Amino acid sequence: MQRSTGEISEWLVPLAFVATTAWLVWHLPAFLLDWIPYTSDSLRGQVEAIYLRSDVTPNLPGIFGGHIDIVDLSALILTPIIGFIGARGCVLPGWSFREPVP
Repeated sequence: MQRSTGEISEWLVPLAFVATTAWLVWHLPAFLLDWIPYTSDSLRGQVEAIYLRSDVTPNLPGIFGGHIDIVDLSALILTPIIGFIGARGCVLPGWSFREPVP
């Protein structure tokens, strides 16, 4: 019996999931600024300053006129899709189905 040592997709799919999730966490202030109404102008200004300082793609315009750009929206859409693909591609190790020893 020949054992499989794994495929490249077993590395790339989890890496893509971690990358898109990390992007969403890093750009969380953009989502907060667009989706949550702030009652305090001071608090909104503070969150906007945090976002502008940490924005990786400052020159991309917002899709709907806000702070969320195309990269943020694509990461938001791709994260659950990549997670589903990764969960479907899980391979159980060979040692998990050994015959029980009496």
